[in-house]
Amino acid sequence: METGLVDREIAEVKEATSLLRQVATESFLDKFMVLSEADVSDAFQKLCEGGQYSTEHEHWKEFPAEVDQGGLVICYDEMTVLLCDRSGTIATATSININKDPLNFIRIIGGISSMKPEQLGWDIGMKLYKHPAQEIVPSYEAGFDFRGEYGNSPFHLHWVIEAIVDGAPQRYLTIGTLSAPQVLGMCGRATLVFEVVKYDERFDPKETFALKRYWRPVPANAAKIQTSDLKASSEPTGINDEQQTSDQVHPTEGEFYDIIYDEDDDRPEFKCVHHDVTLVGGAANSTFETIRRSLILEPPLPERQSSPDYYSYSYNGRGSSPCYGPYGMPFPKENLLPEPVEHIHHQILMPTGIPILYFCHIRELLSVLLDCIKDHRHAHAKYILHRDISIGNLMIFAYTSDDFERTYGRLMDFDHAKRVTNASPPLLTPVDEAFLPRAENLIKLSYEGDISRDLMVQAWGYVKFLSGSYIQDVFNTRRSYFELPPKEGELTSADLGWYDEDVEWPDFEDGESKKPFGERALVGTPPFMSAEVLAGYTFSQDHKKRFYHNANHDMESFLWVLINICVVRSGPGKGMARPENSEGLLKCVHDFFDGDYLTLEKSKWRLLENPKRLDSDVLEFFHPYFEDLKPLVRQWWAVLVLAYQYRANEFYHIHKHIIRILENSIAALQDPPIPHEATVNELRRRKEQHQRSLHTFQPVSQTDNVTATSCAFPMPPANPNPLKSSTQKRSLSPTGPLSLESSSHVAEKRRRIGEFATSQR
Repeated sequence: METGLVDREIAEVKEATSLLRQVATESFLDKFMVLSEADVSDAFQKLCEGGQYSTEHEHWKEFPAEVDQGGLVICYDEMTVLLCDRSGTIATATSININKDPLNFIRIIGGISSMKPEQLGWDIGMKLYKHPAQEIVPSYEAGFDFRGEYGNSPFHLHWVIEAIVDGAPQRYLTIGTLSAPQVLGMCGRATLVFEVVKYDERFDPKETFALKRYWRPVPANAAKIQTSDLKASSEPTGINDEQQTSDQVHPTEGEFYDIIYDEDDDRPEFKCVHHDVTLVGGAANSTFETIRRSLILEPPLPERQSSPDYYSYSYNGRGSSPCYGPYGMPFPKENLLPEPVEHIHHQILMPTGIPILYFCHIRELLSVLLDCIKDHRHAHAKYILHRDISIGNLMIFAYTSDDFERTYGRLMDFDHAKRVTNASPPLLTPVDEAFLPRAENLIKLSYEGDISRDLMVQAWGYVKFLSGSYIQDVFNTRRSYFELPPKEGELTSADLGWYDEDVEWPDFEDGESKKPFGERALVGTPPFMSAEVLAGYTFSQDHKKRFYHNANHDMESFLWVLINICVVRSGPGKGMARPENSEGLLKCVHDFFDGDYLTLEKSKWRLLENPKRLDSDVLEFFHPYFEDLKPLVRQWWAVLVLAYQYRANEFYHIHKHIIRILENSIAALQDPPIPHEATVNELRRRKEQHQRSLHTFQPVSQTDNVTATSCAFPMPPANPNPLKSSTQKRSLSPTGPLSLESSSHVAEKRRRIGEFATSQR
């Protein structure tokens, strides 16, 4: 191509961009990304990456007051309009030629420029609060850089958010961000958790709350929330109490809490202050309805699907970025173009807790873990499966706000939970009296000792011809890890720790779990996923057993949370990230927590195949502070292996087995005569942090010696492993095909996010 022609085409691009900036308003330019590129692939990639970061990271402007991200791509004289929201990215099917069709170009720019803020994607239900001036300003009027005026860091901006509680408007003022777990991902839930106080009590609040806002995916067969079901609001974007949907198989997270925590126990009653759906113009805030305006989408043209670039821009069914998930791991290639899923904006107001990561001593760590497993058992009894056990979902709560030593645990975040309507006892094979002698002879081929009749009947009922191997393996496990004493006479089911009670087993083997491998959507947090969930098939001796996510997988996730703490922490409390970075320790963290899906699967699967590797691959790298927990971890893993391998007593009574292990371990703990220094520091920190949170907005003259802060109990960073390799660059976000390292504004965002993550260690 001649040099003059190239220069002329470049000039046309610049002229079109200049015209665009002349006709567009400042509000539009702040909200939309305008890119002029000579290569359309580069332009699309930059826009998607920019949308990804602005919708997840940018706390100065778009984050979190942005609902969707728009963009215009201009390549020479062709313009394409894109919309990125929590359901994915859509674009005009054909580009608009600015020279050949200037009228449409002007209509588009003029239309966008005249839109209201909520039509442009701003969340006008949130307004910035300027302290101490006490000014409330819409975020789209505040300019780009809020530093210093509305908060002292990107995660400590102050927002005023309105809700309708018990039929009356109630405003809440955010102190800071407790959790922003989705570091990457343009679409998806975009979960944010704030610590808040009542706005009217901001100068002298009695308590703080956790306000969670997220975009909930709505299954295609779930009942839709109708505007007529919502109470009228005094404001067009007010928030109203949510009515239960007619389809109780798909409750919202707030409804899950109402279902689960309705029975008294020895802990204080847990109750949501309220849970609701945000409204825009009187309608439920939905990606399909209020953002896309019921647009009917067409699939990509066949010639585009055959393009080499097609797979680069297709996203996985988990709803995250095209190539990388929230832990910087590439998603599997299967299910590249799923059907878009509608997302509706919800929020929940709850008590404020402390992440289990900041436990104050071993007894509290195990007690909180035990309480959370009991919550899981209670939910399971109501046919609910959590499916996303992670270090950020196990919370510590104080019995009273003035005593942080007496605490209890709660299992939180049922956003990914699943509910079914059917349950049945395990299908056991009955043993005929005439068949008993033959069954006993078959069992003795593998186990030579004497066994009681009840043990024989139960083992045969579960696994039939594998009964002998099953009894022998359980016997060896109890002898190796549970100190089974020598016994004269018959071996009984009680000797093997079996439970005889009938159990109802919810039928979670439906829907998504029945899809062939390659069409499943992984559910959970990758570092804590079980081996079977990562692999998508079972470890069972009976190879006909079909994989489905069940309670045993969540029990394994609980264990990986405990192991993660023992490996990457050096003791209790905040600021106890392990300082050393030996090669073996880094390899352990990479293989079991930081690696990609395939690495995590292989590492955890090896432990199933050879449980003795647990010592050399994992326990060897426990910090000395957690040395006494090694026997507990061995027992826990041994029970899981039996559960997966035989799907028998350990499988169906998994909650009871794990609870017994934890209760015995807690009973055997010996508290040190003098509390650990880190324990004292953590208890002091909790009390001081709570007081600082309560005094955040108090006038300076009244604060005395209390120093205002922004974040009471910050959640851990999305990556739970603070160890950094000395040989490989490690960061909160990956570098690779979709890296934005070359972009200065994104680099600045990353720097600020890195500072926040470092401060939480």
